[in-house]
Amino acid sequence: MREIQLINKLRDYLQQKRYVVVFDDVWSVNVWEVFKFALPDCCCGSTIIFTTRISDVAATIETISHVHHLQPLPEGKAWTLFCMKAFREESHGICPRELEEMSYGILNKCGGLPLAVVTIGSLLSTKNKRLLEWKKVHDSLSAKVTSNSNLEGILMLSYIDLPYHLKYCFLYLSAFPEDYFIKRTKLIRLWVVERFVEEISGHSAEEVAEKYLNELVNRSMIQVVEKDYFNRVRTCRVHDIIRDIIQSKSRDESFVTILNDTRMSLDEKIHRMSIHDSCKELPLAMRFTSLKSLLVFGSMYLEKPFFKDFRMLELLDLEGALLREFPSSWSR
Repeated sequence: MREIQLINKLRDYLQQKRYVVVFDDVWSVNVWEVFKFALPDCCCGSTIIFTTRISDVAATIETISHVHHLQPLPEGKAWTLFCMKAFREESHGICPRELEEMSYGILNKCGGLPLAVVTIGSLLSTKNKRLLEWKKVHDSLSAKVTSNSNLEGILMLSYIDLPYHLKYCFLYLSAFPEDYFIKRTKLIRLWVVERFVEEISGHSAEEVAEKYLNELVNRSMIQVVEKDYFNRVRTCRVHDIIRDIIQSKSRDESFVTILNDTRMSLDEKIHRMSIHDSCKELPLAMRFTSLKSLLVFGSMYLEKPFFKDFRMLELLDLEGALLREFPSSWSR
């Protein structure tokens, strides 16, 4: 159906019904300009909720009757959350007395932001419970938050603290679209093929990659969406703010090139590329002779000539793409 047909169908379905609709993380008032025609006001007590990080969006939507500004966590709740993350293993959420003063100093840097509290607490859970280790984190954090916002400084510190093998795996998440639910099996296979996974005697590469995934989850760098029957991660996602940092670092290091997200020069040597929407913006004159990994998300039609210069290609993931046949040279 076309847009107007979808609007009419949804409007007919909701007539004389009481409903609750939540628009999460709205970035533009244009979202409401489209959907408002699909949501009838039947005087049945329906509720429409918007969440946004942009105050202008809340002020611009004309039907909003109340704006609720989220407040930072109170000190008591922030402390409880911090201790649950930082001391979950050894002390069951209880801070040792010798670390209390330093822990409060670190917590104050978080400004009551839940994501900051969770992230720094998870980082500290990986450290030895010694005052010197805590002081190193405190001093590093103080240096970071002077030039950046508290949250960005804490998230950047968590990235810097990652071992090298986890940094590669973490940066690779920039290849996935925003709010994309990443399957465990797909992610660990991609990491294995990209050679990010170290060999460990007695363990398969997939087992080691799953260990990496669990480490990132424990550090609160990845959010678990769903677990399977065996309590393993089935699907996961990346928080929008963390994703912004990943993409920024990925661009700086030319780790993954996102089509439509990066201006590509004709002489640029790209090794990994991810296409999220379409190939309309792909310069036809470009020859990706150095490309080793290509990931395509969304429904798009690919002709054989698209692949003609992918001579170094080792990894190809065409999720939802329409491809009638592979180039004949790939069969050899």
